Amino acid sequence: MVFKINLEQSRNNSYRIVSFFILLMHALLFGYFYLKSIEYKLLLLLGCIINILTLASLFLPKHLKEKTKTIFFITLIINACVWFVLGNILMGLLLIVLVIMNFYTEKKPVVIFSDDYILYPSFPLRKFYWKDVQGIIIKDDILTIDLKNNSLIQQKIESHHAAALNIMAFNAFIETKLGAMGLHSL
Repeated sequence: MVFKINLEQSRNNSYRIVSFFILLMHALLFGYFYLKSIEYKLLLLLGCIINILTLASLFLPKHLKEKTKTIFFITLIINACVWFVLGNILMGLLLIVLVIMNFYTEKKPVVIFSDDYILYPSFPLRKFYWKDVQGIIIKDDILTIDLKNNSLIQQKIESHHAAALNIMAFNAFIETKLGAMGLHSL
């Protein structure tokens, strides 16, 4: 038997602030190099304009914000390509790493409880075997996993997923798994 529990993604303003500064920095850098450079003027001007337009998209109304994530990724890839063309391989590689990291942070976090282990959606993905788990409980839409190494993981479950979750079946599954290990649920 397998249970999948969707966790709530904590969205805070730090993501928007970091995105804002990355785009602003690139707009200013490309603008500066456009004014100082003799070569690649069109490329630098396009890079500057694309960053300014993406910056403006951060201030769109809330219902349009989902589109800005894709625009931000595309702009970072374009910025990396501009840096590669300009010969700054390190800056291009850093932006590619940033795109990859952002891709992983955008994935919907899902905890998977299987017969053999628990997969927790961190980066990198963490696998907990049942022998390492002391207790598990869901209360007030918060999943708590207590590990034997004195680690405690608490995460809010998506409200619509928590309402649809069969708590009785989940608790029976957990009790079976922890009971087989000689443990108990919290």
